[in-house]
Amino acid sequence: MGARQKETFAQTAVGLFMVAVLASLAYFTIVISGVDVLHKGARTKASIRFPDAGGLKERDSVMYRGTKVGTVESISLAPDGLDVRIEVDRSVVLRENCRISVCSLSVLGGNYLLLEEGDGTPIAIDNAALKGEAPSDWMRDLSSIAKNINELIGDGELKKFVSDLSAAGESIRN
Repeated sequence: MGARQKETFAQTAVGLFMVAVLASLAYFTIVISGVDVLHKGARTKASIRFPDAGGLKERDSVMYRGTKVGTVESISLAPDGLDVRIEVDRSVVLRENCRISVCSLSVLGGNYLLLEEGDGTPIAIDNAALKGEAPSDWMRDLSSIAKNINELIGDGELKKFVSDLSAAGESIRN
C-alpha cells in the first residue's frame, strides 16, 4: 500500500468514526430528552382534571403498572382546578374505578403521574376527560404533626398525662 493510499484510508476511517460519534450523540440526545420517535403512532392523549397538581410539571413521567407509559404534555388552569394533558401508550387500560394521582419521586423532589387500572368496565382513553385525586402534601402533614406535638408539650398536658399515668400505676401497685 502506498503512502497516498494509507493517507486516504486514514482519512476515511476518521470520517466514518466522526459520523458514528455524531449519530450516537444524536441518538442519546433524543433518548435523554424523552422524545419517543419510534412509538408516536401507538400513543393516545387524555385530559385529567385535578383540584391541585402538587408540583407536577410538563414532561414528567406517567407510570402504569410500575413502568413508564407516557409523559405529561401540558398543564393549564381551569375554573375548578387544573387540566393536565397526557400522552400515553394505547396499551394502557383504565377501568371505571381507576385512580389517578400525583406521587413523589423521592424525598429530594420530582413527581410522576400514577395511573391505577381499577376494576369495572374499560374506559376509552382516547381524548377522555378523567378525574384525578388531590395529591397528599407530606411536608404539610409533617408540619401539622409537629405543631400538634408542640401544643401538647407546650401546655404541660404531656407532663400532666405522664404524672397521672404514674399515679395510676402506683395506685394499681398498692
